[in-house]
Amino acid sequence: MEENLEIALQRLFGGKEAVARKAEPVEEVTVPSRDLAKEAMRIFERALDMQRQGNWAGYGEEIRKLEQILKKMAK
Repeated sequence: MEENLEIALQRLFGGKEAVARKAEPVEEVTVPSRDLAKEAMRIFERALDMQRQGNWAGYGEEIRKLEQILKKMAK
């Protein structure tokens, strides 16, 4: 058992020197990022609904919106 998956995998496959270094601190999610994540989830759910309905044009539009949100989150 390790602090996180990355360190556990390093211990399994990377040897002792890989385990010695500390994991980088996890960046805290800010309120705007949470808002973007919630919006991304809503868009994703709408896209799935469109897919189930066979509305491929609507599905494509929702996926384009999701892409824009993800790009904002990646900055």
